[in-house]
Amino acid sequence: MTLACEWAFLQKRDEFVHIESGKTVRPNAFNRSYNHLLEGEKGSISSILTKNEFVLILHDFGFDPTTSDRIYREGNFLYLNRYVPPGIESVPGDAGPFEDFLQYLVPHDEEREHLLKMIAWTVRNPGQKLGHALLLRSTNQGVGKTTLINIWRQLVGMENTRKANSDEVRGQFQGFLGDNLLVVIEELNLGSGLQMYNRLKDMISDDTVVINEKYVPVREAKNLASFVFLSNLKTPLLIEDTDRRIFFVDSPAVARDSDYYVGFQAWWRENLGVILQYLEHVDLSTFDPRAHPPETRAKAKLRTSSRSPLEQTVITAMQERVFPFSRDVFSLSEVKAYLRYTEGYVSSRKLTDALEELGAVPVAQHRTEGFWRMFDDGTFHWIRDERSRQSLWIHCNPQFWLKVPPVDRAAEFARYDGLLVNLDPLIRSVDQ
Repeated sequence: MTLACEWAFLQKRDEFVHIESGKTVRPNAFNRSYNHLLEGEKGSISSILTKNEFVLILHDFGFDPTTSDRIYREGNFLYLNRYVPPGIESVPGDAGPFEDFLQYLVPHDEEREHLLKMIAWTVRNPGQKLGHALLLRSTNQGVGKTTLINIWRQLVGMENTRKANSDEVRGQFQGFLGDNLLVVIEELNLGSGLQMYNRLKDMISDDTVVINEKYVPVREAKNLASFVFLSNLKTPLLIEDTDRRIFFVDSPAVARDSDYYVGFQAWWRENLGVILQYLEHVDLSTFDPRAHPPETRAKAKLRTSSRSPLEQTVITAMQERVFPFSRDVFSLSEVKAYLRYTEGYVSSRKLTDALEELGAVPVAQHRTEGFWRMFDDGTFHWIRDERSRQSLWIHCNPQFWLKVPPVDRAAEFARYDGLLVNLDPLIRSVDQ
């Protein structure tokens, strides 16, 4: 009976589980370990315990951060809760060392404020995931990224977190997703293509996830994990131009003296309760965990780096207002001529795809009073031709140019410097 109180039986897995440790064994292994307790009686101890319901019958493991109970009910089934409360008590004290550490690591006020809210939300609302992930990068190593994440993991409970790596993200098994509140991927390096980014998008924001573990049937589970990515690479990840799932902080910090980190390490391990109380007073009244994260300068650079070389060349010309992008309306033949002079030949299909990816809008053929031709020295000159018809594109201020009459678009095409070139900061454009 003592044995029966220490173990339970998981019906879905056909395994015995030690209630305190969570260790599982198959019935045959259980019998080999404990059949000697029968003292000559017939049968196996596994059968006696289960058939007579001497042992607690559970459906499976579960993960419910809303309760500290080891065993909980959901619907008609009992589950063994894998969630382990962090067991940290909030205590008053001076959180100055933590504030100083965080300010040095993330000196930008708005970025640091949002990061604090992300941490405070997960600590104060276990089981309510963030809809966006933190990507924390620093060119310099040893500045404290891992220290910050270790503090975060302790505050949500180390047993409820998981470290993973880029290879696991690429792999076919996603055991790291299950039964965790925080997943940390160190040394993120997924910069070759958007396929991995697309996989991460679902992991970051979906409420459920399909988990494929070795030797265990594929299962669908609640996705309660918030994600943190750490990296020292310039482009650790390629993102879409419209990404709304990554909060990218690029820390400019350089490593402090080693004595500082030794001292801070000792301080935070003894003052987790002080840090907890500090986070409990972070104002979350306007924080929406599902809202788009704030835009950062680092993310804008990452977005540009995520584009193809052709897209990067074109958007640079757009941002610098190099002709033919010195006005809002242009023709495909002009861009091809410009690229042929600066980069080499680009097919119309490839260029069209790049322009559409960057948000440029094609419009119908227009009758124009001429066209622009590039000469051998790389300069463009207006060639008057009243019979000219051009297929035009708009790369800036489309909401304005799509509403005006065709003759006004043709007039913009005829200009060397655009009518609205000085109004770009006031009107939405492709580079914003």
